[in-house]
Amino acid sequence: ASSSIDVAVFWVSLHHLNSMVIERALERAVEVIAPGGLLLLFEPNSLFFPRHIVLNTFLKNLVYFDNTEKPINIRSVSDILQRLKMKPLFVEGHNPPYNPAFLKQLRGGWLFAPFLETMHWFERSLKRGSFQWHPDRIKHQRMLPLGSYVLAIFSK
Repeated sequence: ASSSIDVAVFWVSLHHLNSMVIERALERAVEVIAPGGLLLLFEPNSLFFPRHIVLNTFLKNLVYFDNTEKPINIRSVSDILQRLKMKPLFVEGHNPPYNPAFLKQLRGGWLFAPFLETMHWFERSLKRGSFQWHPDRIKHQRMLPLGSYVLAIFSK
């Protein structure tokens, strides 16, 4: 029912849909979220620069199993959600740690594992200030090109 839930989550799911269906799914999620409720998104990030390299080479078939899977452009999603009166609270690129056993099961996982672990370490180092960058000076939006995924929270 409309305005019946406090939290809706899209967790590595929207990128399986085409843009028209994504918009309808977001509209429906916003419809059922109660005032003050939250919408969380965790999706492959189209703004992640290395992804552009992979998607334009033979490596694409190791990452995406069919042509309907596409990384999410959080700027486009944010535009849709803001048009639907949702307010962005948090948007950040993120490199999650990967389970080595999971990576071994993926086609080409051995190839991506060192890179993914390096990106995870780099992100953690930036956020801890290991590179002499003060965490307050690192804007969330600036992290988007460095994050293989995007984590976003919107409120109604």
